[in-house]
Amino acid sequence: MNDPKIGLICKSHNYTTNNGNVTSGDWVISSKKIGNLVGEAIILTEGSDKAAYTGGQITGYNRLPSGKYVIFFNEDSVYDGYNAHVGSWTKGENPVRYL
Repeated sequence: MNDPKIGLICKSHNYTTNNGNVTSGDWVISSKKIGNLVGEAIILTEGSDKAAYTGGQITGYNRLPSGKYVIFFNEDSVYDGYNAHVGSWTKGENPVRYL
């Protein structure tokens, strides 16, 4: 398992899954960092103090007209329960965390 490079606080579970391929909701992510995340691991969590409920390897992304990004990743159950990020987020901080 590769350590995730990005974590998203996604309380609403606003994503879709099709045969293990996940499409995230839309996120404000640095345009300078997004390209380097392809091939890296991502996690989704309900809060800064909560373990991940899903994650996997980023396969791509799409920039929306709003400037936000949708991330595509292959879900991998090894990230279910991942918790190394717990305590690294400041409460109320941006829901996008580069790990």
